Amino acid sequence: MFMNTIIQKITMRSAIALGAGLALLGSMLIAIPAYAESPIGCSADNSVVNISSDKIAAEEGETITFTVEAGNPTSVNGCDITNRTMTLTLPDGSTVPFGPVNYPNGTAVAVVGSAPYIANSANLSGGFWVANVTWDGTLKAVSDQPSTGSKNAVVNEVEDLEVSKTAVPSFERRITWTIDKSVDIDEHNLLTGQSGESTYTVALVKNVEEAGYKVDGVITIHNPNDTESATIASVGDVISGYGNADTVNCGVTFPHVLAAGGTLECTYSSSLPDDTTRTNTATVVTSGFIDGGSGEASVDFTGVNPTLTGFETVNVTDTVEGSLGSFSDSGNAMYTREFICDADEGNHPNTATIVETQQSDDAFVDVICSTPSVTVEKTGAELSKIGDEATYTFLITNTGDTTLYLESIVDDKIGDLTNSSNYDSSTCGASLAPAGSCTIISTITIPGDASDPFINTVDVTYDTAEALDGFEATASDNHETELFQPSVEIVKSGPSEAAVGDEITYSFTINNTSSSDSPDLLIDSIVDNVIGDLSAEASGAGCDTLAQGSSCNFNVNYTIDAGDPSPLVNTVVVHYHPAEFPNDITDDDSHTLNIIQLEFAGCTPGFWKNNIEGVWETYAPTNEFINVFGVSSFSIGKGKKGVLDPNLLEALNANGGGIDALARHAVAALLNAAHGDVAYPWTEAQIISAVQAAFASEDYESLKNQLAGFNEEGCSIDAHGNPITE
Repeated sequence: MFMNTIIQKITMRSAIALGAGLALLGSMLIAIPAYAESPIGCSADNSVVNISSDKIAAEEGETITFTVEAGNPTSVNGCDITNRTMTLTLPDGSTVPFGPVNYPNGTAVAVVGSAPYIANSANLSGGFWVANVTWDGTLKAVSDQPSTGSKNAVVNEVEDLEVSKTAVPSFERRITWTIDKSVDIDEHNLLTGQSGESTYTVALVKNVEEAGYKVDGVITIHNPNDTESATIASVGDVISGYGNADTVNCGVTFPHVLAAGGTLECTYSSSLPDDTTRTNTATVVTSGFIDGGSGEASVDFTGVNPTLTGFETVNVTDTVEGSLGSFSDSGNAMYTREFICDADEGNHPNTATIVETQQSDDAFVDVICSTPSVTVEKTGAELSKIGDEATYTFLITNTGDTTLYLESIVDDKIGDLTNSSNYDSSTCGASLAPAGSCTIISTITIPGDASDPFINTVDVTYDTAEALDGFEATASDNHETELFQPSVEIVKSGPSEAAVGDEITYSFTINNTSSSDSPDLLIDSIVDNVIGDLSAEASGAGCDTLAQGSSCNFNVNYTIDAGDPSPLVNTVVVHYHPAEFPNDITDDDSHTLNIIQLEFAGCTPGFWKNNIEGVWETYAPTNEFINVFGVSSFSIGKGKKGVLDPNLLEALNANGGGIDALARHAVAALLNAAHGDVAYPWTEAQIISAVQAAFASEDYESLKNQLAGFNEEGCSIDAHGNPITE
């Protein structure tokens, strides 16, 4: 390639005008003599004609400007040139003339003119666009001589990169298998000796799938230019209906310089969604003079043989049955296994396996062996006694693993407990589920001939079959009730004889004589027909609660009353009941006292009101009645003669009946009892107590009559208070 100097572009019209102007200027301004040797002594042709282009390389369609310049630089021996003409021939053969122009020695080289050319591959010569300039003229030497010559300007043709590619489609035919093992009955609930069967099914499914569609290939990039290298910025690959290829690998980094005549190979690979025919286009992008390019290839799966993966035929083995055979297509294998209780009790895993792929699946069978079982729990009172009611509770539970059906429930003392007349309530139906329970409640009266302890037994029978022809499950339980014998004893004692007015002491002892298994006795009442209610005394002695074998005792004082019969027979009655039992436990005891009949004395109210000085003892006539006897305020007498709250003497002088009569006899009785020589039947305290009771009840007559009888027994002292002796 020729390297030409790039000069300023001048249009062809400008170049022609310039040439004409220069020629005119030469003819007008420079006079070249017609004789030889101009200048004198010259001998050489040192003139210059050049041709250049504005591009060193171009591609078809580009505009190339070719420029002509000429001159006759100053030289020692150079001769002048006259009538120089120049012709520019473009690559397509068209010509552009310049001149004639004179070039004397010393004319600087200058542009003569230029012309554009549009690159056309039809005008190429050996891969170049060649422009030519020719010239002629006269060399003014010793004699005129021709001055001619020719020069070329060459522009290299720049070719796009050549891009080609291959596309190799491929896909897989994938064979996969699935295995499923199942069993129709995965649980057997059996009784001992029973058996059950389970049928296993091993199902194989063959799956054939065409997949893994892809394309691979090589992208070849060639730089066809002889001298120019190309700068590759990127290489891409696009598949129609899919997009960019998954990978493109050129083994270089970009930008990459591809030398003239060099080749770069890139590999690419991409998965595809299916076997659709597609166009695969590789595109090379460059920078600089040399353009990139693209290349296409068709991705066509027609006639492509797939790659086979997997197994066309598989073999299946089973941990129980062994080999189940070969399978070339989907299919099933079945077999049956028997399980017997109790030998096969437990969990039975079973695995089927595809030998080639080692895929497997399991099926499990649980064998539950059981013996029918039922329990009965009988509860009731731990303590009772003959004649009392006893309530029993029967709890029946299915403790096995199978439903049980009722056959019988019998208690040896109560009878058939499936008969509603023999129970209070029952939740026991015809069957009893596993872990289920039912309850029967029954009450009976403990008979008089019951043994101690009172033992009764219940027997329960259930069956595994509703028709009661299967396996029986039985249970029994008994209950013991201690039959206690509660009893109490009261013992009353006292003196055998006493006189009226004597204070005697009665002793009461209560013994719990119950059987050893009896509960404590709790007191209800204790009453003496003479003394009255003794509950307070008994409570004070700890008699409220008596344990078996224990005792309590207490004493009560009693003063013999003149009105008491002789012999004095009094009876005490005690009532107890056993703790938590309503029964009435009672006992009584009597005591007989002979009353000694003494000679009593008593002085009348008239004696005491007429004999005061030296006769009254303890009390004074002026003592107020209400203070001595402790009674409420009252009056004696009537009208103006009435006395409010009389003293003792005034009471003795009271006339009339009612409260007046009681007042005078009460004072006389008190003075009799207070005198040491009068054997009066009552003590002072008895008299005061009786008077208080009469005042409170306003029953004056009864006490008045009793005291009047005592006061008229006969006076045993004289008017001076001395005892009367016979």
